[in-house]
Amino acid sequence: MDTLRDLLAELADDAPTGAVPPAEPWSRGRRLHRLRVTAIAVILVAVGAVGTEIAVRLANGADESLDPAPAKTVGFALRWSPGAGVLRDR
Repeated sequence: MDTLRDLLAELADDAPTGAVPPAEPWSRGRRLHRLRVTAIAVILVAVGAVGTEIAVRLANGADESLDPAPAKTVGFALRWSPGAGVLRDR
């Protein structure tokens, strides 16, 4: 019966060589982390700018333009009569 060391030795012999050096995944991870932090910072700045713009407009009293206006008429009318479209037994 093979011992654990023998099995591990066989696996190590069968393992492919020429793997990625240990520093490359580390630098890739750091680069992705910096990218994520930068993306979050950009999003926060954009949200802050939009929020500030909204607050300034509300503080200056520009909210009168937000009052609802009546809808304009369109060029067609809906014709409906009671019972129209109701299925009846034949």
